[in-house]
Amino acid sequence: SLLLLLLLLVFFFSFVSPPIPDHPYPYPRRSLSSSSSSSADPLIDFEKKKNRAVSLNRDLWNTSSSENYYGCSNASKDFLRADVKTHPDRYLLISTSGGLNQQRTGITDAVVAAYILNA
Repeated sequence: SLLLLLLLLVFFFSFVSPPIPDHPYPYPRRSLSSSSSSSADPLIDFEKKKNRAVSLNRDLWNTSSSENYYGCSNASKDFLRADVKTHPDRYLLISTSGGLNQQRTGITDAVVAAYILNA
């Protein structure tokens, strides 16, 4: 019965799995010598790619509604400096989860909340 179950699993997964490619390279290989769009100088190609990457990064964080948001890092004169503490014996306990970026964001938010609460 175990052999029959194993045979049925192999039979099932043979229909569900993607097909095996006919050739060893699933993507066509580029030839280094016959490139119609590149120049003879590799430094010029590098500069073109770098400039293209820089222009793509400028639009990365822009959205159509980005003008509705404003930076909150410009504090008014009423915002107390960091060295002024009214209750130095307070603390804030935080718990983070997720990936490193989520944890970093959570810790940063907690530091800001602790500052606002004078913790």
